[in-house]
Amino acid sequence: MVHQSSSNLSTSNPLSGALCQECSGRCLWKIRLFFVLFYSVGVAGLYLPLSRELFRNLIPLALLLSFATLMAFQPSLRKPATLLFFLFVWAASFLVEMAGVHTGKIFGVYTYGTGLGWKIHGTPLMIGINWLMLTLFFADLTDRTGVKGWTAPLVSAAGMVAYDLVLEQAAPDLDMWSWAGGTIPLQNFTAWFLLALVFQVLLRILRIPFRNPLSMTLLLCQFCFFLLLVLLFKFSG
Repeated sequence: MVHQSSSNLSTSNPLSGALCQECSGRCLWKIRLFFVLFYSVGVAGLYLPLSRELFRNLIPLALLLSFATLMAFQPSLRKPATLLFFLFVWAASFLVEMAGVHTGKIFGVYTYGTGLGWKIHGTPLMIGINWLMLTLFFADLTDRTGVKGWTAPLVSAAGMVAYDLVLEQAAPDLDMWSWAGGTIPLQNFTAWFLLALVFQVLLRILRIPFRNPLSMTLLLCQFCFFLLLVLLFKFSG
């Protein structure tokens, strides 16, 4: 049951990932500082016209670096159940996005630009990585705030939609994706919530560990990254 698994999913030792025995608290502090500086430089690089194109092309690499570092500290990463769940979230979200792009009936009518890198049938491979990271981030955040039981997946899914509200404002300027007519349909957020809810429920049913010492740092860095860019682009006209 979900209400029994929440506490079990957060391991007693948060440093239970692949690097837990080699990396001390001081090492983690350095990694956290690195990402704060890394995303800060990214904001500056994307805001300045002279460097915008270069930094826009680096967005997929930045997301991939964040994901790889997160996985280095991911609990039970070598367990088949964890790997299969991660593969499922990546593949399912990618296929849903692909269907959404080609039909316009899931999220609305939209197209992907070049900001997320390589695409297959008009859908970037990195979009599945983004869904997986957000699923883990918000499961961890919800657990840390003490939300338990069947409420936890709902709160986590709602958090992912709130994140998307900000992300959607930055996406066109970063050439990540754009909407037909420039209007984001309500349908998009409904679909986001339902897909996120499926992932959050499955994560808890399958008892996949999700507490990670870097989750909150990366979530905060990415959220502030997009929020700052939205504000800078808005006020700069």
